[in-house]
Amino acid sequence: MRRTLGAIAAVGTLLVLPSAADAQVQRNCKSVTAGRWSATSVSAFNMGCRSARAKLRRWLGRGRLPHNRDGWHCGLSGVPGKNRQCITFATKTGDPVGFNFLLRRRR
Repeated sequence: MRRTLGAIAAVGTLLVLPSAADAQVQRNCKSVTAGRWSATSVSAFNMGCRSARAKLRRWLGRGRLPHNRDGWHCGLSGVPGKNRQCITFATKTGDPVGFNFLLRRRR
């Protein structure tokens, strides 16, 4: 009986403590302008700002955002037509990686 309670207590402790993999790291990044588009309020999660900004610069220069279900997928998030989110689940740790931004057309 004592061993069973000890095992249950150990499992309960493991379930309550958050792991490092569950913690999501979010960073606010600088705006990106490329081609006829400008991405403002860029916020990256589980990735660096440098990587997020480089992807945005490349994609905005082409004039389209990716919609690859096996890689990066970008779409609307939040208020329709305002906030966009690009995300991928193809990571070694299994944690989603991506970034949010407001997309505006330059004049």
